[in-house]
Amino acid sequence: MGPIKVSSDINQLKRVVVHGPDQGIEWVTPSNADQLLYDDIVFLPQMIDQHRRFVAILTAILGPDTVIEFQSLLEDILRDSSILEELLAMVIEFEQVPRQQAVYLGALPAVSLAAVLISGVLPGLPQPILPPLPNHIFTRDIGVAINHSFLTCITGKTARKRESILAWFVAHYHPLFSGGNKKTIFIDLCEDPKNLLETLSDSKLAIEGGDVMVINEQNLFIGSSARTNEYSIEKIAKILFEKGVVERVTLIEIPQLPTCIHLDTLFTQISSTDFVYYEPFMGGKLSIKQYRNSLDNIVRYQYIHELLSELQPNVRLIPCGNGRYPYQEREQYASGCNLVALKDGVAVSYARNLKTLEALKEHGYQIISAGELLDGVKTAQIQAEKLESTIITVRSSELTRAGGGPHCLTMPLVRGTRDEGTRDEG
Repeated sequence: MGPIKVSSDINQLKRVVVHGPDQGIEWVTPSNADQLLYDDIVFLPQMIDQHRRFVAILTAILGPDTVIEFQSLLEDILRDSSILEELLAMVIEFEQVPRQQAVYLGALPAVSLAAVLISGVLPGLPQPILPPLPNHIFTRDIGVAINHSFLTCITGKTARKRESILAWFVAHYHPLFSGGNKKTIFIDLCEDPKNLLETLSDSKLAIEGGDVMVINEQNLFIGSSARTNEYSIEKIAKILFEKGVVERVTLIEIPQLPTCIHLDTLFTQISSTDFVYYEPFMGGKLSIKQYRNSLDNIVRYQYIHELLSELQPNVRLIPCGNGRYPYQEREQYASGCNLVALKDGVAVSYARNLKTLEALKEHGYQIISAGELLDGVKTAQIQAEKLESTIITVRSSELTRAGGGPHCLTMPLVRGTRDEGTRDEG
């Protein structure tokens, strides 16, 4: 496989990392849900089915071997005994695993250990051997490809910090990221695994991928949010400028509320001209500052439309919930702004956000359900490569309860330009 490359959030998606719901999610209870960053208790079998349907859409549109399971990547690196030893020692120290359980973990084969490191659960044991990672289905948050570079995120919440350990090791040791002729530039707040636990314990550091958006080759947006702080954004921006990855990093301050934990819960791009956004928060005055090639050169904006119009004169802001109360508030909460583009003008949305879909239809998009899409591709009545201005909907009752949308569920590693189509870069 060729090198990672993401120079836009809307170019043809060619390689993406996901993680299917695992058994650890069943250990989210009313008493620990808040600690594990869940607002509700999900029905796991249905959640698994909904995620599988989502992955089936990605595969039908993108083709085989494009959708990669994070757990498989973890299995791969754990087959190297030296990596296994280093990673396991770090997890044991971080989670303060008792000696007997640590010995037990060390004796597991790679396939079982990878599952336990994520879910915390090993079949046959009455209790999780590690705390579960129920948010790991949202792979967007743990790492971001930016052009030919990769940012391993440092999660601010304790419930997700083990995800940062796993993501760091996968990114630095799996050939998908840095093997062979790949020249990945790592944008790390921690460059040496020996310092990873110290970095994770630094309360000043917090940046998650749901706040990071690659607008084009030279422009990166980062939300200052409940999960990503300005201190970390400036540290990342400095590294990006020093390594020549981008020319502009734009900090967009959003409300620090439970309903909008990341920038992508309020705002996502679905085509070269179109963004779906939550008008009550993103339609008025904002605190926006753009760093240009250095932290000393700052240009400020007050409105998102002003910022976007400078990049795309024909920009269209499509309101979540069709801009109508109470639908806009209900649908933003149900990930109505959180779409993922599979290519320019073709995106996946949750089916429940009817008023948002109504707004998209009014702006020229056709709406097609996952079932219609999959049946059409199977019978050759739909040619995926010819789809344009299309929103594909997936049922999401349980995925919504987990607190994220289609954008959250994906970690793009390769996106091609329109003229490259679906040609393999590798």
